[in-house]
Amino acid sequence: MFFEVGFVNGILFISIGLTANTTYRFRVRAYKGGNFSSYSSIVSVTTQDNAVTVAAPSNLASSSKTSSQVIMTWTDNSNNEDGFKIERANGGSYSQIATVGAGVTTYTNTGLSANTAYTYRVRAYKGSVNSNYSNVLSVTTDASNTGSDNYEPNGSFTSA
Repeated sequence: MFFEVGFVNGILFISIGLTANTTYRFRVRAYKGGNFSSYSSIVSVTTQDNAVTVAAPSNLASSSKTSSQVIMTWTDNSNNEDGFKIERANGGSYSQIATVGAGVTTYTNTGLSANTAYTYRVRAYKGSVNSNYSNVLSVTTDASNTGSDNYEPNGSFTSA
């Protein structure tokens, strides 16, 4: 069902007083001198929940790294997030690699290639609302262990 919501003398129509997180459907037709054109195709638009904001995390840093993993930490500046989205780039565009829950301020990215540069960023989210991104963290994993050093299963280290 459609209702007439306004007239436009031009090409722009702004509808105000809409409900957040609601899908509205619009169609348009021309009018001149009592004559109407056919309706346009229907356009669906979903309003955003502008009442919800989420503060961006900050101080993204690496607390530790090896040849195959990076451990990162950040400051949680929000008190209402559902969690955090972690994104990584490796010489190209960013991709989301993980999410962690609310209040979590650390993530370990494993299975990485040795001696490789990675770039990370984090943002908080609440439902479909995302915060701005944190600062960017650039990390190069350590070179691979290649020879005479031996790491024992109990965590001790011996040199040949």
